[in-house]
Amino acid sequence: MIYTIHMIQSRPVASLGADDDARFDGLVAISDGWAKWAVVAPPIWLAVHRLWFALLIYVLVMALGLVLFATPFAVVGWLICTLPGLYLLLEGHELQRSRLEAKGYVLAGVVEAPSESAAVGRYLQNLSTGASSATAKGLPSVYTGAGGTAKPSRQPSESFTLFPVEDH
Repeated sequence: MIYTIHMIQSRPVASLGADDDARFDGLVAISDGWAKWAVVAPPIWLAVHRLWFALLIYVLVMALGLVLFATPFAVVGWLICTLPGLYLLLEGHELQRSRLEAKGYVLAGVVEAPSESAAVGRYLQNLSTGASSATAKGLPSVYTGAGGTAKPSRQPSESFTLFPVEDH
């Protein structure tokens, strides 16, 4: 599974120690894929991830859907109750990333790992050794530039256009 690693912008990468547990402070790994648990138990998932505004909107939409169940518009109520779960399935992790950005976190890297803790460990290992498993496989990796913005480590060789213009 692919994870994005986010770190608080006020803490530089060089200040993260390699020997103690303080190296994990400030680093957050977020899965890049479907938020399956957000469909199974949406209010609990939203509360665990502290997405309070999204939880409030979810509760209001579900209340509206339940009210519509008691009317002749029960099908509309069912649709209204289904759509928030579908939205959370597709965009739940993006809501988490937005919350982190609002708190001052920036994208630090992209890592492939089996779990969140393994993703943070692999990111720190690659950071300390200077190696990138993605670059070794020929895939573009992501690193953080001096301005704190993520940039691809490899630039495309030529630009793509719908109707390429050939020089004569």
